[in-house]
Amino acid sequence: MVTLSIAFCVALSLLVAWTVVVPLCRSADEQPSASFSAESVNLNDQQERCIQVLKDLELDLATGKLTADEYSRMRASVGQELLGIVDKIQSLESAT
Repeated sequence: MVTLSIAFCVALSLLVAWTVVVPLCRSADEQPSASFSAESVNLNDQQERCIQVLKDLELDLATGKLTADEYSRMRASVGQELLGIVDKIQSLESAT
């Protein structure tokens, strides 16, 4: 019975050691990149901001705060920015 307990403790110790050592031995390519996560969050924040700006522009047009020309110019500018952000997000997603 003592031998079985010792064998169990050894097996458990090896399992714990394995789970600690393996992540430390990974190459830099295999480890998740913190900058990728930060960049992804930043791009998603920019995307949400652009969408909110587009909604605000529509409201400003509807309430008469903007002329149709002003609205068109601003919407085109924000739309171009949004397309660039979406392209970057898709590039990051396809890289993973």
